[in-house]
Amino acid sequence: MKHLAILGSPIAQALSPVLHRAAYQAIGLDWTYHAIECLPEDLPGFLRGLDESWAGFSLTMPLKRAVLPLLNDASDTVRQTGTANTIVVHHGRLVGDNTDLHGMLQALREAGVARATSVTIIGAGATAGTALAAARHLGCDHAHVIARNPDRADHLLAAAERISIRADLHPWESTAAHLSAELVISAVPPGAATHLAPHWPRGTGTFLDVAYQP
Repeated sequence: MKHLAILGSPIAQALSPVLHRAAYQAIGLDWTYHAIECLPEDLPGFLRGLDESWAGFSLTMPLKRAVLPLLNDASDTVRQTGTANTIVVHHGRLVGDNTDLHGMLQALREAGVARATSVTIIGAGATAGTALAAARHLGCDHAHVIARNPDRADHLLAAAERISIRADLHPWESTAAHLSAELVISAVPPGAATHLAPHWPRGTGTFLDVAYQP
């Protein structure tokens, strides 16, 4: 039997165990999948202690950047965005990937968005790096980024340079002024951008919220 899990904190609300277990059952895999509370300082010791029964992990906040120096190898998407949400354990090696990018692009395609030349990203954390990569795939070369903590956006600006997209950083108070873009991606926790709803310009653009609930 192979073991898999989602790692992060807080993790109690994660729906991944339900989704993964249902998928494993549907395709006949005798695998388990659990949610494990894990902080960045716990991650090195946890990964060092893995045995051969472990096949992989999903990663959520606050581990998507913290895991990078612990990986043996990583996909091009991880190298560009500076974030990983998946680890595959292959012959004892930890291989990182970022499937969030595919998920964002697929969700947008299903909503009829195949191109966006003006993009605003709300948030400057790990998921915002993936949002910048999605914007670049859609043909955008200049995005506006609204940061709750601009002083902590260095990782995101470095990712923008690797992705070859210009990212203009704006303070949180100016968010309402940038909601008329063709595409707005909210990459902040649930409820963090609720106050913006009254400022939303009606009939314009597409809004993608990466929050899982509500």
